Amino acid sequence: MKRIGLVGISGFGAVHFDEILVLHGEGRLKFDSAVVINAEEEREKCEILKKEGVEIFSSFESFLKQREGKIDLCYIPTGIHLHSEMTLSAISAGMNVLVEKPLAATIQDARAMVEISSKKNKFAAVGFQMVYSRSARTFKEKIISGEIGRLKSVRFSACSPRDKRYYTRNNWAGKLRAGGKWILDSPFNNAVSHHFELMLFLCGEDFAGGAEIASIEAELYRANPIESPDTASIRAYTKSGVEILFITTHACENDYDATIEITGEKGTIKRDSKEIIVRAKEEVRIDVESDKIFRKQMHDALLRRLECPSEFICDANLCVPHTLCVNGAHESSDVVALPCDFIAKVEKNGSELSFIKGIEEIVCEAFAKGKLFSELGVSWAKKGKRIELASYTHFPSK
Repeated sequence: MKRIGLVGISGFGAVHFDEILVLHGEGRLKFDSAVVINAEEEREKCEILKKEGVEIFSSFESFLKQREGKIDLCYIPTGIHLHSEMTLSAISAGMNVLVEKPLAATIQDARAMVEISSKKNKFAAVGFQMVYSRSARTFKEKIISGEIGRLKSVRFSACSPRDKRYYTRNNWAGKLRAGGKWILDSPFNNAVSHHFELMLFLCGEDFAGGAEIASIEAELYRANPIESPDTASIRAYTKSGVEILFITTHACENDYDATIEITGEKGTIKRDSKEIIVRAKEEVRIDVESDKIFRKQMHDALLRRLECPSEFICDANLCVPHTLCVNGAHESSDVVALPCDFIAKVEKNGSELSFIKGIEEIVCEAFAKGKLFSELGVSWAKKGKRIELASYTHFPSK
């Protein structure tokens, strides 16, 4: 039975804790060990771990030392700035890894993770759960088959409110860096990065590959008192000329369904949270699974991969284009703080929510017209620089 280690049981680690316990109870894996640096705060979970025979370590370093060569898969649901360092260490200790999204903060760290995976013959999977789903794979198969013809564009939009509580939940949310390490937290590098990675996966020219990004132009804004952007409009181009448009905000009052629309020469494919609609020679509708099912499919794929090296997973190599786009976006644009005149605040669910006045309509218009905010003539918008990414190797580039 495959032995599993978990680094952290708080924050998003609590989600992995629950999921691994279920798989452990079903006899599909052995929950071998967990790193818990806040045992006093997590007494109840620690009692559960002890009851299930899971060894608890008080530090990542002691876990690596005691479990080197003994763990088949190490889960790393930690802060973005720790992803690369912890993944490199775990793989060096003979473990395969599932690191939470995103892969890493910088392209140099992302490529180092790919390199060590290859060198040590271990995988570094990434928790971009949507890519593991059956609906996403069906989606891509229809694109690869040429059902909608040669790809022309891929667009995404989402309004996903995040309040003050979200930005104060840990010591790195809303930050560009911490402790000398890059974080680059943002909607497109965290909460809705699942959709960004899915878009890049769908633009890959073969089933297991992702997009090859040639250039990017971005506009980054913040309405909240944070360092990083909470709002963005981004346009990238692949080497084959496909336009990728990503429009999103956390600084909104209302939640608008995340939508991806792919346009080809012969038809379109549109995906929201409920279904995929293919319009080509005929219309086909495919149900989209829930997030809970996505995650079950992810765990299933990882367990199969431990048995079969050819099993598809969303691995580090597939996620490099996402990190490249994130870095390119920050090279293209400063994070522009919006003037107070354009910002409103409300109290929701016991926490303050800051939002940009009229942002929902702006996001919808940008998506519909395929334009960045500055191209719509939005008064507060500032055009970013076009950044060439074909030979981009290091963030920041200067």
